[in-house]
Amino acid sequence: RPNATQVTCTVAQTNEGESPEQPPVYLDGAVAVAGPMPFAFSPHPADSHPDISVRVYNSTAISINDSTLTPLTFDSERFDTDAIHSTATNSSRLTATTAGKYMIFGHVQFAANSSAGFRELRMSVNGANGGIASTMANATSTTVHLSVSTVWNLAPGEYVELLVYQTGGTLNVNRAEGYSPEFGMVKVD
Repeated sequence: RPNATQVTCTVAQTNEGESPEQPPVYLDGAVAVAGPMPFAFSPHPADSHPDISVRVYNSTAISINDSTLTPLTFDSERFDTDAIHSTATNSSRLTATTAGKYMIFGHVQFAANSSAGFRELRMSVNGANGGIASTMANATSTTVHLSVSTVWNLAPGEYVELLVYQTGGTLNVNRAEGYSPEFGMVKVD
């Protein structure tokens, strides 16, 4: 409901057979809880789940050399709520500043190319292969879209990167509004 107040529920302890009397609790002016209840509502603290997230992109196509694992750089930010990304220093990295479990995602579109070969999108954690990859073999004369995602525990200072590899001669990762190249993460716990 658009105007609802977010609430948490705390169970009240009572002696057997007792029912605590509580006044009606109006959640959004339309729904009311009335009468005796074995629980009470309280507002959800605004800071208990702060928005910690980032989504970055590159504003132009990126040329990728043949048979070279290449970290993608990102020169623009859609949003960054926790100083996770820098467009000036290590622009290929998303660096956790707050410890926690993060949903990490990336997407690219490789340009069409008449040379057969494969295209790969990979994630690394602290410069090491994170084991997260998406590959398309025998890609030829069509654009290739690849996405990767994972959930990973990160400590402050740990970083993730999005890397590409391809075997079709020099080839671009296209710039396509809203989906290529895009990289981001959201703290989920």
